[in-house]
Amino acid sequence: LLFDRSRRGGCPRRSGHVENLAETTFRGASGTAYRFEVHDLRIGFANVGGVYAFTSRMPPPAEENSFALLYVGQAPQLVGRITRHERWSRIELAGCTSICILRVADEARRLEIVADLLAAYATPCNEQ
Repeated sequence: LLFDRSRRGGCPRRSGHVENLAETTFRGASGTAYRFEVHDLRIGFANVGGVYAFTSRMPPPAEENSFALLYVGQAPQLVGRITRHERWSRIELAGCTSICILRVADEARRLEIVADLLAAYATPCNEQ
């Protein structure tokens, strides 16, 4: 199931299958490159585990498919985490335009990836 977040308040509503908009790569502090699917904010995900990043598209003259990381997290089931995120209002105010997803089933691996990305990027919405 995919969900449409276009209704105010973040209440999801079911929609049809939607392809990812693009792909982008974020490099962790370790030098590892992580290839993420880029999706419109109105779409959520069913029972897949992964690392997610709320992002803002970089304006020209940045390269195509360049995104600023606003928040990085992980979840065993992305749909439940993303559609009811406790920092959504802060993320929205920061200018979030898309969500990037890296599907990873293993929790230990997801935590490693999040730590690697947070060590490499200043993500304003991860800060307390």
